[in-house]
Amino acid sequence: MSFITKHWRGKLPLWLSFWLIGVVPLVVIRVVEPHWLIAVPLDKSWAVPLVLAYTAIVLLLLFPWQAVGVVRSAFKHFERYGKSHILYTVQAAVVAAGIAAASHSVYTLQRLTGLVEQYRFDTQEAEQRPVIRISDSDKSVLTITGELKFGVAKDVRKALSYTAGVTTVVLESGGGQIYEGRGLALLFKENGLNTHVHTECSSSCTTAFIGGVKRSLAAGAKLGFHQYGLDANRSRQSSSIYDTQAEQVKDAELFIEQGVDSGFTEQMFNVESTDMWYPDAAMLLGAGVVHQIK
Repeated sequence: MSFITKHWRGKLPLWLSFWLIGVVPLVVIRVVEPHWLIAVPLDKSWAVPLVLAYTAIVLLLLFPWQAVGVVRSAFKHFERYGKSHILYTVQAAVVAAGIAAASHSVYTLQRLTGLVEQYRFDTQEAEQRPVIRISDSDKSVLTITGELKFGVAKDVRKALSYTAGVTTVVLESGGGQIYEGRGLALLFKENGLNTHVHTECSSSCTTAFIGGVKRSLAAGAKLGFHQYGLDANRSRQSSSIYDTQAEQVKDAELFIEQGVDSGFTEQMFNVESTDMWYPDAAMLLGAGVVHQIK
């Protein structure tokens, strides 16, 4: 008779059945499971089915085998020694373990759902991160294309540290995070870089643009300005943390420090966050926002 069958029929000593088979595996599962669950490669098609199969095996196969064997062993122990309090204690422990196992399985599935959602979010964020590259034809030009997500200033600083000779940053972005736009502006000032726009640079991208020592636009290119606002999905929890009015004041001061006329900074935040103001080239040149159209 195999060990598995002996336990199932309650033929093992109670102490062995209860502690070695009933308690130890549950402790091991609780300790090991969080680590391997996080390590599951969610980009693999088999990852989610694997976790679901694991949960089903633990809840529908392992635990029933443990519980039935322990209870049967407890009954045989009672028949032999007549200690009812041990029988009742074991039965209560099995019931409590069953509730805990079911609860833990639900928790595991919830964690899996959370990890999958986080993976999807992180993947989406990675796919939408701005493209930072050095021009193949001119190693002095670094181009930033796409939304200014959290971490872009850090990524640009790293790119600059790897490549000597960059003098100009080309910005092609509809905007993004306020702090990243300001961070890029300070980074450009720190490194004495020029900024240029081929097509459009709007919202927080204009803050990055203003950090350039010499600032230029291609003919027909646009700079877009509006009031700062919060992402609709995050506005509720973020409104008590971020003071958009204060951030506008900080960036207006940065524009003035970079030689922009104060009359312009008084206008650039007049448009609602849902709209965009595109000053013409003459106004941008006259206000000192742009030094050259080329």
